[in-house]
Formats: sequence, structure tokens, C-alpha cells
Amino acid sequence: MTKLISTKDLRLQFNVGGKTIEVLNGITFAAEPGEIVSVVGPSGSGKTSLMMILAGLEKATSGEVSVNSQNLLTMTEDQLAVFRRHSVGVIFQNFHLVPTMTALENVALPLEFSGHSDALDQAADILSKVGLEDRLTSYPGQLSGGEQQRVGIARAMVAKPKILFADEPTGNLDQDTGQRVTDLLFSLCRDQGSAMMLITHDPQLAKLADRQIHMKNGQLS
Repeated sequence: MTKLISTKDLRLQFNVGGKTIEVLNGITFAAEPGEIVSVVGPSGSGKTSLMMILAGLEKATSGEVSVNSQNLLTMTEDQLAVFRRHSVGVIFQNFHLVPTMTALENVALPLEFSGHSDALDQAADILSKVGLEDRLTSYPGQLSGGEQQRVGIARAMVAKPKILFADEPTGNLDQDTGQRVTDLLFSLCRDQGSAMMLITHDPQLAKLADRQIHMKNGQLS
């Protein structure tokens, strides 16, 4: 089976004040289609940087990285934008909703960028699946933290991405709300057949994945 994600000796470096900072230091990793993988490790270990590279949001310094059979290191910014639109969904800890758009409009946005004429209908359908059918016309500021994160999940999943990247998706939620959001997230991924890379500090959440990988000092440990 072709790997959905494949990296070899992946490195990310920054030069700060004449000093080279190694953020990722030789990551070799693979994931299968439909697999849910949790990435755990201390703050500063490189978890989010790895996710940003695999999602096409950051360029690696060197190495190899293939996602959904596409070589991300050789792609232009325009090509990466198309890749993100058609292959990946991203959920952030801080929601990143457009405050001047309703829940329905926020979720429809990626479909509208892709030219779907039924974007609003599809958005309404997935918002119903996450239990927000009565909040379609609400703005982010009118929603609770859990409701905003469910809108974020719906927006990330509405285009049925091959892989979902979730960076501490329950980090800003209380325990009960976080559990409901977690259950929903895993359920949608299983239903749609999407793979997921889950960045988390929560060991209980990490255990729900098919597989855990551990990072420390920019390396797999």
C-alpha cells in the first residue's frame, strides 16, 4: 500500500543571530491512509513544526517529504495552496474562525474557494453532524469555546480531506467539552476515512490513536 505520509531525514533549521537552530533533526516517518497517529512530546520538541511541514504550511530545510503522493519540497506556493485545498484539513487550538462570518459561512469558505456551487448546503450538512444545526447564523463571538471548536472541525472536514492535522484541538476547552469534541473528531475521521495526525500533550487523548509517536529535541524518540 502506498504510504499517505512519508518523510526521510527531514530537517528544519533557522539562523538566529548567526547561530543555527535545529528544530527538526532527521525525522523519518510514515503513515498509512486512514491511520490516526498521535504525536506527543514536551513543548519545543518540534511537534507543531512537523505538522506545519506535512500540512504544506512550512518548508523544510532538507530531506524528503511526500504527502498523498506529492513531493512537498519541490512545490511552489501556488501548488502548495492547491494541495492544502484538496488534500488536508487543519484544526488549531485557537480556532482561527473569521469573526465577521457566520458559522455557516466559515465552514463553506474552503468549498467556495474550490468552486463548489453547493458550498452552503454542504456546510449546513456537516454543521448538523457536529450538532450545530441551530447555530448556522451565529458569529464566532456568539459561540462558546466548544461550539467554536466544532465549527473549526466542520470547516476542516467539510471537503473530506485525505488527512486531518489537529494541533492541541482541546487545549482551550474544559475537560467535559474537550471529551465531547474528541469523540466527535474521531467519529468524523472514521466515518469519512480520513487519516489524522493529532498533536497533543494529553496522554489520555494520545492513547485513543492507532499509534503514538514521541518527539524530543526535534527527533523521534
